[in-house]
Amino acid sequence: MPVFSTRGLRNDILLAAAAVPLYVAAVAKYGYKVLVLLGLSVILGFAVERVGQILQNRNGDILGFVNWVLFPLVFSPGFPLYMSCASIVFGLIIATVFFGGHGRSLAAPLAVGWAFGALSFSTAYGFGWLKPFPGTLGFQHFSAGIPIIDHPVEFLSYMPDTGLGNILLGAFPQPSGNAIPLVLLVCGMVVFLLRASDFATAASFFLTIALLDTFFWIILPGQFPSPGSLLVGDLLFAGIFVLSDSRTAARTRGGRYATGCLAGVLGFLIRFFAASPDGTYFAVLAANSFCPLIDEVFISHSVKRTKA
Repeated sequence: MPVFSTRGLRNDILLAAAAVPLYVAAVAKYGYKVLVLLGLSVILGFAVERVGQILQNRNGDILGFVNWVLFPLVFSPGFPLYMSCASIVFGLIIATVFFGGHGRSLAAPLAVGWAFGALSFSTAYGFGWLKPFPGTLGFQHFSAGIPIIDHPVEFLSYMPDTGLGNILLGAFPQPSGNAIPLVLLVCGMVVFLLRASDFATAASFFLTIALLDTFFWIILPGQFPSPGSLLVGDLLFAGIFVLSDSRTAARTRGGRYATGCLAGVLGFLIRFFAASPDGTYFAVLAANSFCPLIDEVFISHSVKRTKA
């Protein structure tokens, strides 16, 4: 029997539709290579999940098309196509097919695929960051051609005079999904207003990491970047489209807030103290893994209170 609810299918359609402006922004800033990867992602996603359905005799399940649409947006713009495809296939097999299909995943396939790509092809991923085209010049090119040596989070520390407006309007190197942060923020507000993603998880995640960053920025000036640096990197996209996915988020209300706070603390520690300059998706994977345990704690507490 299908594990898809009508609401789940509705949310997937809304999330896929919200990705359209993000693709327009990504093409404008980094070229139409991301559209080629989108086509490859859809083909590979359908093939992997359909073969999984046949092998597991699950012909009634609906395929996870939303993951195919969102996958190209999690990678750096210069990440080679074949490495991106390998990461997509790995993420879908391990996080979707292995667990019995879309809707049954323990962890977000997007985070699993990103982690595989970033760890297995670390050199190529590290050199996959490109300077964006000015204006909308990317519509005329396959891909941007000027690389930056460091991750955008580190690159920002060398350019402290970069204005907040330049970051919001996409004049700073970013992942494909965050090519123009202002567009991503607007899409995020629409997604939350339509309740296609869990607002409680995302809000607690953003608030936790923003408070921690602001606190240490104030007490240790010069050692931590300004809170505006949170607009750079994977943080926004991961919080809006990946961590807050209702299929991998906690089931209890308290669990959602707790999961978001946990991901925020881990994201802050990884971002500013670990070797990875922006391992936000590692924090997402950890939070996803603890969701069942966190839910059990809140359910047990609720049962005990009801009995009392």
